[in-house]
Amino acid sequence: MGGGGAQSQQVPEAAEEQYVKAKTSVWWDIENCHVPKTCDPHTIAQNISSALIKMNYCGPVSISAYGDTTRISAAVQQALNSTGVALNHVPAGKPDTDVAQICWIELIGGFCDSSLYFTS
Repeated sequence: MGGGGAQSQQVPEAAEEQYVKAKTSVWWDIENCHVPKTCDPHTIAQNISSALIKMNYCGPVSISAYGDTTRISAAVQQALNSTGVALNHVPAGKPDTDVAQICWIELIGGFCDSSLYFTS
């Protein structure tokens, strides 16, 4: 609160016990949140996983990127694919292809998969 010292960093809260080993799905709007030119795309998946582990989310992680893949260089696509990021092509400028809308459809589809949420 005081003077000119270094800014304090917020410490993320740790995951609740029930979520420590849970699967985490990351949905990335790569069309509106591009890979920064100064960022090595090979490090993105590891950085996301490391950030989750720091918050004690230690279960499996899946990362899906959504956007018009024709606007992503082949080198970046290859780098992301090689680290396990799933690229999902969403053509730009066509009706019903808004990235947010596609993500909602994916979310609802996951909830409709009864094997994920119900056991006999």
